Amino acid sequence: MKKLFAVMFIFLLCGCVDLGRMGANPDVKVAYMKGNPHRVAECLYSVAFSQHLSLERDGRLPDGSDRYNLLDSRNEKIADIDISRSSHDETSVYFFQGRDADIRAAVTEMTERCKDVR
Repeated sequence: MKKLFAVMFIFLLCGCVDLGRMGANPDVKVAYMKGNPHRVAECLYSVAFSQHLSLERDGRLPDGSDRYNLLDSRNEKIADIDISRSSHDETSVYFFQGRDADIRAAVTEMTERCKDVR
């Protein structure tokens, strides 16, 4: 009986994860941008807004980087974005993005427009 309860609990937990349009195996894109992490995040927010997307802060990761969720117009997650300082004047940004062409285009636009925010 305990095993049946444990199996049912595991199935219940598996159903609680919403991956949005990212999917279970997202593409990873790394970009190195000139400027501090705060200014880079502000720029990414602005560019996302201009593309009818939204960027919301998700929290701080154990390694000290900040995690953001990139959401489409239906508030569906299309990417996770991790932002951290990589050197004195450079910030590294990891995009864990869905595989759709519109998602890739949005992320490419964000990296191009925010590569130097000093």
